Amino acid sequence: LLEGWSPSGSWLRLLSLGPWNAFGQYVVPSLGGLMTYVGNGASAFLPTGDSMLVADGFDVKKGKDAKLRLVALPANQPLDSVTIAPPPDAIFFPYLAVAPNGRTLAIGWRRPRMGMELGIYDRAGARRDTASMIPSIRDVLSWSPGSDALFVPIVSKEHSSALLRVAVNATSGQFGARDTLIIAPGEEPFGNHSVSVKGHLVVYASIKSGEWSLWTLERATSSWPPRRVRRVQSSSVGIEGEVSRNGRDIYFELVTAQ
Repeated sequence: LLEGWSPSGSWLRLLSLGPWNAFGQYVVPSLGGLMTYVGNGASAFLPTGDSMLVADGFDVKKGKDAKLRLVALPANQPLDSVTIAPPPDAIFFPYLAVAPNGRTLAIGWRRPRMGMELGIYDRAGARRDTASMIPSIRDVLSWSPGSDALFVPIVSKEHSSALLRVAVNATSGQFGARDTLIIAPGEEPFGNHSVSVKGHLVVYASIKSGEWSLWTLERATSSWPPRRVRRVQSSSVGIEGEVSRNGRDIYFELVTAQ
């Protein structure tokens, strides 16, 4: 599964669920080449240089800190590490994203009974702020280009889907006072979303009655919600999209059962 581009555009991050490759995170050159295994936990590109933060697993061990490795690509060479103290009741941390300004990290912690906690941390691992998410985060987290918001896909206990834009102070790392509902397709669950480098375009997939649709949300200014919503593709099989580096093209991915 395609997880996103590196900021330099040199790498694609993939998640393998097997059976052809071992479960975990991989990177591959965007112009083609061999896949490199980087770890079986959450991972995220850093905004500068060909490097990543990688966790060596998703599980949280009670009473122990979580450790993220800073590795250089393509050799997966360790450069440094970041230690994060998880919330007391955290059992899992599948979601990780590094802000474009390089100063803050966002981590989604899973709690018992499917509750979530969204945390903001500095590069040394110190906690800046947290927010309880009663609905469950269901896919990748994405930062806005200005590091002033997080795009958070959620699913409620009633299985309805939505995409929130959660405001963050880019300097302090504190959550803002208001969130903005971007997508609310109701009973239509949606797949991975993708945000363009300049933040003017959001792409997401939805499914209803066995038909998949790929949608774009466009905005001409910095205001939210977006000004224009349109369907750009439909399919009888699973389909997801990723915005190109120039923001003008969409790469399609067919998601088929193994």
